[in-house]
Amino acid sequence: MKLLRSAQGSFTVEASLVFPVILLLTVILIFLSLLVYQKSAVTLLADRMAQRSASQWDNSNRLYHSGEFLPGRYDGLYWRNVQDDEDGQFQFLIPGSSREIQLDTKEGVQADTLPQKKLGKSAANLPAGVHGRFSYHNGLFSRSVSVHLYSKMANPGILEPWFGQGAFSGEAKAYITEPVEFIRSVDLVRTYMPYIQHYVKRSKLQQIMNRFASKPSAGPQEAAMAFRTHADAKQFLQNTVGGKGTSFSTVHTGEWRMIDALDTDQVAHQAYIGYQGGSKALKDQLEKDAELLADGKVKGVVWHFFKKDGIAKAGLSPSLQKLLESRGIIVVLHTN
Repeated sequence: MKLLRSAQGSFTVEASLVFPVILLLTVILIFLSLLVYQKSAVTLLADRMAQRSASQWDNSNRLYHSGEFLPGRYDGLYWRNVQDDEDGQFQFLIPGSSREIQLDTKEGVQADTLPQKKLGKSAANLPAGVHGRFSYHNGLFSRSVSVHLYSKMANPGILEPWFGQGAFSGEAKAYITEPVEFIRSVDLVRTYMPYIQHYVKRSKLQQIMNRFASKPSAGPQEAAMAFRTHADAKQFLQNTVGGKGTSFSTVHTGEWRMIDALDTDQVAHQAYIGYQGGSKALKDQLEKDAELLADGKVKGVVWHFFKKDGIAKAGLSPSLQKLLESRGIIVVLHTN
């Protein structure tokens, strides 16, 4: 009877019953931690790609990892108006017509439009085993990039018969903000909206906007921005800014300065074709324009540089551009 009432060995029996339960719970917790980690990793990757795409939206030539780009590599002067949409028009200005462009990595990365090229830059940097859908939403007051990623679930082989080969998904959204461009746009609207409302008809406005439409690749629109003579470029500039040719007398350099197009705001626009390297004649013209600015005869001076028909090299030398900007003259390149 004493032997039957002995407690020796009871701990071993209890441990043999409890230990498998504790071991099973530990394995389950470790497995759940791995699942949470994989889910978080996919979501973090989606957020990083959405943020990077949105921050680099102003220039498709930026390097994906650093954001750097070579001087002169831009998307064009008016890409926000005519290339930031699926069909390259101003449909996003019409109420209820916001656009969304999607890029599915399962179907391959094909960049047919400028937004698809920007989305494809991020899609091309997806890690192996990850695929998803990149979307760009273009509305009147907000633009955003959305990323929805899928990653294969990394299950231990022993668990695949029970859990299968599922996938984790993660999504993120980032808004495109361009503070400098926003300030410029507000200033442009405040300056020109009164003139547009009172003096320009809707049909005429559409014609003016179509003049600035251009495609990223070489085509008829780019060919139209190349001129054979200075007179052709001058006529185009007058039609674009709504200005007239005139002249002003000068005192310190020469006797007069011919203005290619003087707009209604007393801003002088000058047209140049081909490559300009900073000859003496150009520097004399620069001094004349600086004198007109200093004397208050004009409120601003803008030098426009166009391509010359049949000649690939266009624009101006860096030294000339630096000299112009130091004298308060604005440089506009129509060579992209």
